[in-house]
Amino acid sequence: MLYSFRTHKRSSTMRILQQGLDDTTVGFLQGAGIVANKSDEPLTAEDLPAWLSGNQYDAFVFAFEGDLGLYTPRPLRTKHGLSVPIIGICELGDDPWPVRRATFLEQGGDDLFKSPPNPRELAASLRAAARRFKGGLLDILVFQVGKATVKMNQAAFTIQVNGERVAMGPTELNLALFFARSPGRVRTRQEILDGVWGDIEVDERTIDVHIGRLRKALVAKHPDAGNLVETVRAGGYILNLRPTIEKVSG
Repeated sequence: MLYSFRTHKRSSTMRILQQGLDDTTVGFLQGAGIVANKSDEPLTAEDLPAWLSGNQYDAFVFAFEGDLGLYTPRPLRTKHGLSVPIIGICELGDDPWPVRRATFLEQGGDDLFKSPPNPRELAASLRAAARRFKGGLLDILVFQVGKATVKMNQAAFTIQVNGERVAMGPTELNLALFFARSPGRVRTRQEILDGVWGDIEVDERTIDVHIGRLRKALVAKHPDAGNLVETVRAGGYILNLRPTIEKVSG
């Protein structure tokens, strides 16, 4: 029996990194299912790539003064290759608002709001940007594991090994696709719990059980496929490979 993909409780929850939002706006976003995290220290342009890489956040929102913030997205896009949505909030400047907004969009931003933003409008913009962002990730990723070719279709939520579809439960599918979004990165147990189970409280040992089931399902198609997800001692798990083919349409 083939199981279809089912989302977990956190599937409707966004997680964003924010700088400069007021408590009222953060509270509204929280009520709308958008978790707005903030670093303990102000983030600089040099800090942002480390924070925004690895698909930990669905978007970055920051408030700024003056004109410098209008150009923040460009190096994140061109130098660091980040595709996470970036939304800015700023005061009116010397230039007309349409000019400021156009500049921000031209520099790689996704939306710009006048300060203070309407929380409902900001929440709607965040969700729209996340939909566009995730749509850009709905590609086929192909991994070579020994003599096994593992194809993950993030749009159809299916996994194939050497052309044969793998039958596995929804949790195992969710686990595999969670790892596929950040190949080569060690995912801690807490990250796995947050990303796959969300607000559902489960014992950490549950992760090991489902990893075992995932490997068993892959091995059933080819012995080498079971090495797709590797255990990192005292760290967590890692999909310790880079895709051999990235962003294949269809």
